[in-house]
Amino acid sequence: MNYNIIKDLFIRQFDRNPAEISIFLTYGFITLENQVVMPIKVSNIFNRSNLIQIEDENSAILGELYLIRENKYEVNSMPETLYKIYLCENESELNIGQHQDYQFKYDYLLIDVERAEEYFTNYKQNSFLWGDFCHIENEISHGLDFNTGLTKLTTINSARIDSQIRSIHIELISESNCFHRFLKYYHLLEMHFDMHTAKKISAYFSKGGKEKEISSLLRDYNREDLNRLESLIENFVNPLTLQNFLKEIFNHESHAKNIFYKFGKESNPLKSYKDFEKLKRGGMFSENITQNVRGQSTHNKFLTKISAYWIYRVRSSIAHRKLGEYVMDDKDRKFIINFAEPLIKAIYRDFYLSFNNSDNT
Repeated sequence: MNYNIIKDLFIRQFDRNPAEISIFLTYGFITLENQVVMPIKVSNIFNRSNLIQIEDENSAILGELYLIRENKYEVNSMPETLYKIYLCENESELNIGQHQDYQFKYDYLLIDVERAEEYFTNYKQNSFLWGDFCHIENEISHGLDFNTGLTKLTTINSARIDSQIRSIHIELISESNCFHRFLKYYHLLEMHFDMHTAKKISAYFSKGGKEKEISSLLRDYNREDLNRLESLIENFVNPLTLQNFLKEIFNHESHAKNIFYKFGKESNPLKSYKDFEKLKRGGMFSENITQNVRGQSTHNKFLTKISAYWIYRVRSSIAHRKLGEYVMDDKDRKFIINFAEPLIKAIYRDFYLSFNNSDNT
């Protein structure tokens, strides 16, 4: 669906200034006029004639529930909010904007885009606990190449997979949105870092007299996410297994330039874009190719640091919609599918096998 059609219909319906209306994706959901529009499934406890407001812990308005499923409205008489939902619900339909009467398929949650990251990070996954509703994920067919070049799969012999991890991976297989998949893999790594730290502290407690070691672990635990991710890769991942995944970045040079340099951070282990170009001319991440650009780092340390930095910057570009960050949308899907997702999956697989085959003490 061309989102400009949705924007044009909204502008014509309410005689709005085109410069004031924006439309883009936030975590895979259409955001129109700075409101993220999300279909939901709601418990039967609600009085469906009510407009339900959602407040955060500080009593500030976070969003609103519109209980409109199976309600029928005259399209040309809809208020702005309902017409906005109507356009989003029919974004892939040829008859959009041509209905006289319309019956909604879902209930909806609308939140301001400024609070989207907070909502998706802190509240979305447990909405069934505090809100008696759950999200209907937005599954859009984007017609992109989903790794059709893959011709071989290699088995992994690992029996130590608990029910929680199995359930998460079933969700990952069913997830059609590549941005959501990437973030779920990232969150899996975060979760396992926490588990590793907890096991270490438990072991020290059982031994007794290990206050300094526990303090050191807690200090490491409170480091920034990039440091924690780098520590995880360094301790549990063989960086040499990542070389073939890293070199795929050379097929996405414009993304590398924007995400890692134009919107990059001081923590970039490959400081100069000229150094990136040197690696690109070499075409790979072998030790002899990287030796002129990695400074004092060993080859393995360099692979660890560049993998952590690139994964972290991609994560920030997906999760953060703010000034100073590269903002991802549909044009970036192929970059995620062909580079970022295979890299984070390789890190996670190596980590999971190493972590679960060690005593973690």
